[in-house]
Amino acid sequence: MAFLPWSSASLWPAVLAIAVWGATGWGIQGPQQYRLVNIAPTIAPVLLGLNTAATYLGVTTAGILGAIGVHLVGAHWLSLLSVGVFMLAIWTSHMAGREISGRRINVSSAVGA
Repeated sequence: MAFLPWSSASLWPAVLAIAVWGATGWGIQGPQQYRLVNIAPTIAPVLLGLNTAATYLGVTTAGILGAIGVHLVGAHWLSLLSVGVFMLAIWTSHMAGREISGRRINVSSAVGA
């Protein structure tokens, strides 16, 4: 998505960029659900339901942020704004992973004691 401003000058580079993004953008859903089920298998249906709700909320928020971004930075540079949001999501996921790993270590220490 960061390359979208440079690929939007003509049709075929833009089609290629959108096709790659479309093919890979939703590829995160399956691994994310697998991760959630492994974290707490006993409440997997609840976690998957919350994950689906969060996905819909994220898609809705993306539309709102996109509309605001068009006014702030213009349509040509909107993808750079989306990269910032993407980096925030990656950071949040990383921090959640660290928190989960820390809890697993504490639980295994308590069980072994």
